Amino acid sequence: MGLVKHALGQREEAISLLKEALEIRRQSYGDDHPDVAQVYYSLALIYADTDDKQIAFQYAQTALNIYQAKLPKHHPSLKRASELVERISSYQRESTLPQSEFHNVQE
Repeated sequence: MGLVKHALGQREEAISLLKEALEIRRQSYGDDHPDVAQVYYSLALIYADTDDKQIAFQYAQTALNIYQAKLPKHHPSLKRASELVERISSYQRESTLPQSEFHNVQE
């Protein structure tokens, strides 16, 4: 639902919904569950579309860390998170990547 709100231009509501979902999933599954990582990944996507690339990187890296610990090496979610971390890192290094590039790694 958070990504839908973001697509509709309702960024703050999207972030609020995702942060609420994050807390619910952390309480339900623990901090290192792939479902928790999915919410971190979604938050990273939203922040990657803004000037908050450092926050985006932190969320993406957290998702990647969880996926690396819990999923098989060739899992698609692991690949997408890794690609997002790399794209955000590249943007931070070069500051030239258009925001639309981040949408290429969404689920």
